[in-house]
Amino acid sequence: SRETVLTNDTFFGGDGIFTSNYLNKPSFYGYKLLSLIGEELIYRGEGYIVAKSDSGYQILLFNPAEMNEEIIYGEAIQEKLKEIKISLNIFNMDGDYQITKYDLNKNYGSVYDKWVNLGPPERIDNIHWDLLDEYVQPNISFYFGKKSNVFNVVTKVSPNGTVLFTLNTVQNP
Repeated sequence: SRETVLTNDTFFGGDGIFTSNYLNKPSFYGYKLLSLIGEELIYRGEGYIVAKSDSGYQILLFNPAEMNEEIIYGEAIQEKLKEIKISLNIFNMDGDYQITKYDLNKNYGSVYDKWVNLGPPERIDNIHWDLLDEYVQPNISFYFGKKSNVFNVVTKVSPNGTVLFTLNTVQNP
């Protein structure tokens, strides 16, 4: 807003999915991952959602930490956040799947944390804005899952992070 006094050209707080310089905030990627989830909800529980679409299945895992104003404004100390390790067994896969894993956390997809790790410079030139915009994204990996009775996936979900697996059906000739 116009009332916000900027202390640098780079970042300032506030809601939204972009910085003042149109860099994607983690919430942008959060919405992007949510848009990949299918229409049919299969399971939902604490820290996970399983859904289905025409192209296959989606498994969203998340590890939120509760934030309150005392922590945000430095009046209280936040407990050490813990990473969680999850092992998923997918039973009776009815075919082969192309599996894509999206990992969004403070190391992947947070332009603010990247800026802090850079030392946080007060001024950034256009070349480095473009580099931040291009290279700060969720970590994406993909692999092939063959039809099997039990298919195991092991992953870690960082504090305040999320992992999305998409399992898209592969059409065999």
